[in-house]
Amino acid sequence: DAHILHAHREALGASKLRQLLRLLQVSLEQQGPLLLDAMQVLDYPEISGLAHRLAGACESLGGRSLAALLHRLELAAEAQAQQLCLEQLEPLREHLSATQQALRHLLVAL
Repeated sequence: DAHILHAHREALGASKLRQLLRLLQVSLEQQGPLLLDAMQVLDYPEISGLAHRLAGACESLGGRSLAALLHRLELAAEAQAQQLCLEQLEPLREHLSATQQALRHLLVAL
């Protein structure tokens, strides 16, 4: 979300925003594959915990689309809704990839 990023840049400066975006990038690179693995074996507590942490990080830096998907996944995992969890697997892969690509572009532009 460009509006959120602009507000952060105005409030924090480009350098601090870059640091926060790098932290999000690292979190997605490290925890994204763990979440996908947990989904494949339906480890509901792990899915819920990872989805919750990543959603908060994404939401705070303007990644609302991925955050919304992660919130839905967290709720599905808490309900141990197998079908709902499995239905989110491919969309999650796509959103993770798109968000990581957007972060790479943002970091170059800052």
